Amino acid sequence: MLYGDKKSWEYLRNAVGWAMLRGKGDYLLDMADGYNGRDTDGHYSNMFDAYTAIHCADPGAETPSAERLQAALAKVREQAPLVGAHFTEKDLFDPDCRSWPTHSTEQPHVVKATGSAPILVVGSTGDPATPYAWAEKVAAGFANATLLTREGDGHTGYGKSTCITNAVNTFLTDGTMPAAGTRCPTD
Repeated sequence: MLYGDKKSWEYLRNAVGWAMLRGKGDYLLDMADGYNGRDTDGHYSNMFDAYTAIHCADPGAETPSAERLQAALAKVREQAPLVGAHFTEKDLFDPDCRSWPTHSTEQPHVVKATGSAPILVVGSTGDPATPYAWAEKVAAGFANATLLTREGDGHTGYGKSTCITNAVNTFLTDGTMPAAGTRCPTD
């Protein structure tokens, strides 16, 4: 629910309140089922299995040291004792690739592409899944890229800002790139 906008955060707050006041976790379970791809028959999609396989095979997949994990765990427990009391090492990074059977020997590299057609990169300043710095880095790696920025919280920009949606649609339909440095508010 934290990937969404303030409305999804409101749903989460209400579900937690319902669970705390009434002792019922049904709304929280519904949210977890939706997130984990569980259908009404109790079957799960292979979404997280695929995510783990792809992520752990990625040359950039990080496997933090035990010392680094313990330091991070101590920091969480100090700064957020209510949540941190229930945290384990596995909660600190996703997915846990330490037990994955194969690891890439490749090293991540900086993309430096020249001669491409124009590329539009969209980034959101408050995206909890894909940090804005990543969008900046991708855009910087292409000679013909323009970074379009959505100011606001939530995952992705398209559909969350009329300005972003219109700029992307215009680029895709007639090839007109938004002005460099364009920043759009969230609706």
